[in-house]
Amino acid sequence: MAEIRLHPPESVERAPVWLAEAILWARDRGATDLHFFPSEGEAALWARIDGDLREVARYSISVHERMVARLKVLGRCSDYAGELAQEGRFSLNGQSAAGEARLSILPTLRGEKAVVRLLAGGGRLRRLGELGISGELVAALREATDRPQGLLLAVGPSGCGKSTALYALLDDLNERAGRPLSILTIEDPVEQTLPFAAQITADPARGLGFAAGLRALLRQDPEVIMIGEIRDPETSTAALQAALTGHRLLSSMHALTAAEALVRLQQMGSAPYEISSAVAGALNLRLARLLCPHCKSTRAISPDEMEWIPEAAAWPERVVGESAGCDQCLGSGRLGRTAVGEWIAPTPETAAALQARQPVREIARTLEMAVPARPAALSLLKDQRISVAEWRALDGLPSMRGN
Repeated sequence: MAEIRLHPPESVERAPVWLAEAILWARDRGATDLHFFPSEGEAALWARIDGDLREVARYSISVHERMVARLKVLGRCSDYAGELAQEGRFSLNGQSAAGEARLSILPTLRGEKAVVRLLAGGGRLRRLGELGISGELVAALREATDRPQGLLLAVGPSGCGKSTALYALLDDLNERAGRPLSILTIEDPVEQTLPFAAQITADPARGLGFAAGLRALLRQDPEVIMIGEIRDPETSTAALQAALTGHRLLSSMHALTAAEALVRLQQMGSAPYEISSAVAGALNLRLARLLCPHCKSTRAISPDEMEWIPEAAAWPERVVGESAGCDQCLGSGRLGRTAVGEWIAPTPETAAALQARQPVREIARTLEMAVPARPAALSLLKDQRISVAEWRALDGLPSMRGN
């Protein structure tokens, strides 16, 4: 278990200052979320670093309550609504360039729990070449986004880098255009400010949901549209119709595979021929946790591991990396993450499989695995950048399950 790395405030009066220090400490270490968790008699601060929650401090309930009150002020939430779930947003250091944070407050049996989401890149836009994906995958994505029409989907579980990848693709498109490009987005919320795009925040309470917002964007002479997420039948229908009528769209879906995403589009009411014609392809993403370079060591690959990684037989040195944990990685053995992805496109057989309501595994067989993830993951394993355990955790990518 990781060591507790932060010394809690000595008094309730110092809690707001310590809160600011803790948020910046977490941001500088690449944390994506901070949990302020109340329990019996005391509270804890957890930081999600490289995908894992790690406890970094413990303090009194009175300190916890003072910090939650300060977070409410920062997020412009009501200080008197202790029985309601609330949401807010604030800038770190009071400067937008320093990064943005999203706040969620939830009443629990032991007090209010607060979660601060540190938004993508600490305010800095990640470039496509900085994501860690292979050059072959970058080329495939550029080819797809250069097409005059079609829907590009980023799929994967929560926190796998879908939004970061979509922003990087928009940045790449804009840079390669060599001229002004009409890029518009509708998001909930806007996680990254793009200086070259017109961005709006979806607000269903005011009649501006994703579908209504998309219809408004279509009247703005768009060349590229990004929809933050397809999550309901109305948005699905509007997005597919826009793609079929000559528009380029990018969006994301919470689905573990491309086949599952296509099935969900069908379940939302879209016709199979619309799905297979409108969807240019799906970028299936995962984030692989890198071994800490400060405590990394190597070992021989075992015979059992060789059976399900047969490519290792051709390596000059049949060794893999591992790490025990150190102060630099907070005892986890991992430091940093890199994206691993695959590009999958529907084929003429996909529409027929959807029409016949085939199981997901059968629909997956009709898809073209244009760029598999396995070669890139093998390179990470061979170079001792990821562990065998991390390799196995990438099994959710279909191309990882066989040669």
